[in-house]
Amino acid sequence: MRNFINAFLIGESLFIVVLETIGFGFPITFPNIRAEILVNFIIVLLYILGPINAILRVVPQIVQMNIARKRIEKLTKEIPARQEEENPERNFQ
Repeated sequence: MRNFINAFLIGESLFIVVLETIGFGFPITFPNIRAEILVNFIIVLLYILGPINAILRVVPQIVQMNIARKRIEKLTKEIPARQEEENPERNFQ
């Protein structure tokens, strides 16, 4: 779980760096771009951030579900083997 938190924090930090680069770097690099266009672009990026975060929040749960599914499959395969070990007289009949 710690890895997912670290990845989330790194992703958020990178997103902030991208927003800062667009907000402060683009006017210097591209002086012909109007401020309204930059503001609209930043607003669109912020609007998209919500659904992206929602998708990324589900990833750890999907990984945990996959691990649980594998453990359940392993357990269901072990149960018949354990029953045969506990009751060897059934094997002779």
